[in-house]
Amino acid sequence: MRYSSQQYAEALYKTIKHETSSTKIDEILENFTKKLKKDNVLYKRNSILKAYKTILMKNNELPEVVITAASEISKQVEKGILDTLNIDKKVRLRLRIDKNMIGGVFVKYNDRLFDLSIARRLARLNRQLLLDNKIK
Repeated sequence: MRYSSQQYAEALYKTIKHETSSTKIDEILENFTKKLKKDNVLYKRNSILKAYKTILMKNNELPEVVITAASEISKQVEKGILDTLNIDKKVRLRLRIDKNMIGGVFVKYNDRLFDLSIARRLARLNRQLLLDNKIK
């Protein structure tokens, strides 16, 4: 019987789900790889991994962080953003480019949106200047 990538991913997820020992997880992964080889489906490994990540995300075990920026950002900047926001666990990181942005970034993590854009900073500065002028 042939299994789909989704079925392999679900089987792997159910097998690893409650394991805490890294040695046991390594053993499971080794056996899983042998199973893929035996079934002659090693070529499916990328689609199995993609399905596995989807399962993790659905179960909130691999949260997604979406960074929107005006242009490409380096891995060092990505790490700095995650560190600044205290996001220290494994996440699926997705970068979106928005050419309409002046600069800075938007970061969406779980249900929170962090606006670290230059446009927001300029708007805040403008508001402060207007308030200062009203006071005088």
